[in-house]
Amino acid sequence: MWRTDHDLGWIQGWPGLTAFQRVQAVAAHVATLSAFSSPGHYNDPDYLLTGIKRYCLGPYTPMSDCPAWFNDPMTIEQEREQLRLWKRLDSPLILSVDIGQLSNEELSLILAY
Repeated sequence: MWRTDHDLGWIQGWPGLTAFQRVQAVAAHVATLSAFSSPGHYNDPDYLLTGIKRYCLGPYTPMSDCPAWFNDPMTIEQEREQLRLWKRLDSPLILSVDIGQLSNEELSLILAY
């Protein structure tokens, strides 16, 4: 597994783009690298953004870029689309949140994949 682009949460590396626009840009880039992906070899476009705003607002603030999510949350539909894109790209599905802080809708979304 290898990283393919900037961190999705690194706002300075994506000036003027929303969280979902960053997801779309990374997905488009990873799609060009599909020839390098095979069983046991995976393009890693970064973590899933599901529940990230709630996580940053909760009792934990483990990421220095958490303030960036306060004004830039993704909708549940956009979170669903990120999951669909990552799955189609055969990318790892990595969460960066406390699963216990996910809403029922977000947890159902994750469990569906």
